[in-house]
Amino acid sequence: MLAVDLSSRRVRRALRLLEEVRAGRTLATVLGGQLERGLHDAHLDPLIERFRGFLPVPGGGTTDGLAVAQQWVDQSDLPGFDLGADLPAVTPILDALTDTVDAIADLTLAEGVHQLVGGNPVRTGALFDALGRGEQPPPELAVTTTPRRAVHHTVRLLVALPANAARATGAGADWPAARDSIRAAAEPRADAWAAGFLGPASDAAFTVVWTDTAGHSTEVPGTLADTDLAPLDLVALSDRPAALDGWLIRATAQSAPPGGTASVTARPDAALELAATLRRVLAAARTAIPTDLDPDAAQVETEPPYDPDAEARATAAARALDAAIAAGLAELAALADSIASAGGTGAAGGTTATAAAPGLADALVALARFGIPESLPVDGEAITAASDRLTRAVDVARRRAAAAAAASGVGAVLSALLDDPFVVFGALPLSALPQRSAPDPAATIGWLDRIGRVRAGAGALSDLLLYDEGLGRGPAFALAQLPHDPAEPTLIADAAGLPDPRQLTLIHLPDGRPLPTQAAAVLIDGWVEPVPKAQETAGLAFHVPRPASQPPQACLIAVPPDRDAPWSTASLEAVLLETLDAVRMRAVPAEALTGGVQLLPALQFAFNPAGETISTSFAGLAAE
Repeated sequence: MLAVDLSSRRVRRALRLLEEVRAGRTLATVLGGQLERGLHDAHLDPLIERFRGFLPVPGGGTTDGLAVAQQWVDQSDLPGFDLGADLPAVTPILDALTDTVDAIADLTLAEGVHQLVGGNPVRTGALFDALGRGEQPPPELAVTTTPRRAVHHTVRLLVALPANAARATGAGADWPAARDSIRAAAEPRADAWAAGFLGPASDAAFTVVWTDTAGHSTEVPGTLADTDLAPLDLVALSDRPAALDGWLIRATAQSAPPGGTASVTARPDAALELAATLRRVLAAARTAIPTDLDPDAAQVETEPPYDPDAEARATAAARALDAAIAAGLAELAALADSIASAGGTGAAGGTTATAAAPGLADALVALARFGIPESLPVDGEAITAASDRLTRAVDVARRRAAAAAAASGVGAVLSALLDDPFVVFGALPLSALPQRSAPDPAATIGWLDRIGRVRAGAGALSDLLLYDEGLGRGPAFALAQLPHDPAEPTLIADAAGLPDPRQLTLIHLPDGRPLPTQAAAVLIDGWVEPVPKAQETAGLAFHVPRPASQPPQACLIAVPPDRDAPWSTASLEAVLLETLDAVRMRAVPAEALTGGVQLLPALQFAFNPAGETISTSFAGLAAE
């Protein structure tokens, strides 16, 4: 008979240890850690080193807890290891260790039986092989997972803009043109979204302090409108304040004293917070494809459906990097020729790059637009230092160019050029999408906030929408739910009211206009939402000790008093009450047994002289 104990305490302990094994540690090491923690808690630390020398794991470092447990189970002792006076204190620790091993054995046995009964012998073999050899982490256990009945809905969160969306760059525009921005040129729709979300560049102020050679300081204020950054550039730099500082200092360089040094004392923190939020959203996004709108749509087997100009923009970005590399190499060659013509003395070594070789600074700026670290020129920097800076930047740029040449797809090429995940909007026709009425914005944001606690993409979009709402820009949504039925509730409004699986597509419209027929879209997040059934079939197991006495072998057979009338609760209750009355009538107290013991066991029979119902007749047994 198998004695398998799957009590909750033992199961939790076994699962916790298996999680450590799944994280890459061996079972022997994990059990050794439990043994050593027990010895430490019992103030028996000197024994830890002795155990490590007695039965170490391969490679040393800790005790082989599995080997210790096996010896203790087999022999109730540790041959060759003298515990001496510590035996009473160590025995409970070793017993707990063997109990843990037994708990793991019971749980894995139950998992093996569960998988075999379910017709999955391969999973059973994988579990025991992982624990036996330790070469692979054990798989997740299914026997401890309580099955739940649920309706599984598919959810998609998208952001859509008109296919021709672009940021305004004329007079009075919120942001300067930044025509050399690689990111804005590569994805103008994302740049337009960033411009609308971040607000006017002239509202984002910063301060740079310039200090001259005499130690006098001058504060130079500025705004992001003074920089040559596009909104999408600020989004990319939002997690790299040091790289952004270089652009802010460069924007105020005209006010710099000769030989002065600069430091940023106040950044545009509000704009940076918004940019960081948008960066989190874009980091979680991917190009939208037709199946994001309709699961029955044709699958995209190769490239997602970009707009026709996407490949041309990626090619232009690759050519821009090649041109920046070529310009950098040309400047380095010219500088080397200049030094050689000066007899190799490096006469220009103390001259600033801006004064002696303005092309060197331009080459660095061109490379800095690709986000190459520490490639932005420093005002007042010596030409030799700028030359070294350019050499390092060109090396990085050439590696990126090679990676982009080997990449496949518009998004992969741009990501390689910028060395940062870069999402490209997909072209989606939305004219045939059966829309529902626009959801309540407050309810939608609240729903996204709850989802965002466990979904990073949904959480980032929820934060972005909260900022939009706080800035007085009411969020706009479009919603579709397939199969389309305008009369039924949506998953956002009443998840429990949907008895069958649905696909919900929630589309955020940053520009506030109605859903365009031809859209550029990205998928922010997608998941399957299991909504539990209102009722669940559950089971409980109780352990009841077997009684020492046997129950009486008695059976009560009841017949309805009226054969033409069905049973009812009242009639059945009347039969049971009458039976209890009859039992009490037959019960004889102990003090009454003396006088009538010879008449027992007594029997009571139903008798009806009118013959109106079934009764017992002893007429045939009458004595003659």
